[in-house]
Amino acid sequence: PRRRRGYAGECRRAKRAIERTCEAVVDMFDAARLGRAVEVRRMVKLASAIGASIERDSKALINLVRLKEKDEYTYLHSVAVCALMINFARHMGLEPQEVEDLGVAGLLHDVGKVAVSDAILNKPGALSKVEMRSVRSHPVAGHRLLASSPGAPDLALELCLRHHEKIDGSGYPGGLKGDELSLAARMGAICDVYDAVTSNRPYKDAWTPCGALTAMQKWTGHFDPMLLDRFADSLGIFPVGTLVRLSTGELGVVVGSAGDADEDVVVRVFFDCETLSEIEPIDRAIAPAAEHPRIISRDSPNFWRFQDWDVLRVRILASSTASAAVPDPDHPIGPRGADR
Repeated sequence: PRRRRGYAGECRRAKRAIERTCEAVVDMFDAARLGRAVEVRRMVKLASAIGASIERDSKALINLVRLKEKDEYTYLHSVAVCALMINFARHMGLEPQEVEDLGVAGLLHDVGKVAVSDAILNKPGALSKVEMRSVRSHPVAGHRLLASSPGAPDLALELCLRHHEKIDGSGYPGGLKGDELSLAARMGAICDVYDAVTSNRPYKDAWTPCGALTAMQKWTGHFDPMLLDRFADSLGIFPVGTLVRLSTGELGVVVGSAGDADEDVVVRVFFDCETLSEIEPIDRAIAPAAEHPRIISRDSPNFWRFQDWDVLRVRILASSTASAAVPDPDHPIGPRGADR
């Protein structure tokens, strides 16, 4: 058997895959601006390469593609959503062909933005009603373009049209809600917004992964809440306040992020599973590729019979002067800001 590469080695391979895919996405947008059909076969090969990197080490490519500059966003966003969709679909246990199709869908989902001017897409301030109407036209424009492109998977057409729909029906372009939305649409909405808010944009700075998921959890009606939890699990990143079990035999509460790229999850350990007793709280930074200590799973407070879990959680979170920077969901770059 071939020796498994380490995290650093996979980062080097993932960087090459990202560069090749980004070049292809740039070419796709340029061709679309000229009215040409999308070269779907090329996108399938690139999605397959991204899937192979994720299979070897999912953290490497996903961490790298998040570190994009403001002027790279339009193209690398498509690469990032492709990677997130593949990783999410694999975690959900979907069939290999469906995983690949969802990856291709991620690469193609924003192609309709060729119909929106760069001045609007990169505008630092709030959009006018006319500008917002222009932005909200991109799912329909993209769907029309993909429908005329031979070989585009049905899931790509679905995701392109529906990735800005919301579970409560307040999204666009169709205002669909609940069970009217396909699994692909609900997954795509999560991946699209997560990458948007964790990226530097002309009108906002990037949020940390932990902070983004914490805020997204509070946007009632935007996402399928059960799928959002599964998405967090797929990344190994958990919102602030989540109860998790560590490989050390301890329980802790997620309090934030750490590391140069905020890639580590900081867990405030407070309970020994062997002695079934509380211990002096201590913070542990869990790196993405760590074998020990590592987060094994999120846990249920009911299983451990914690009485008044909300009160206990608040006490644990307040047990140190160190606090994680969590974005305010009422900030103007909240749910509405992610619509771009």
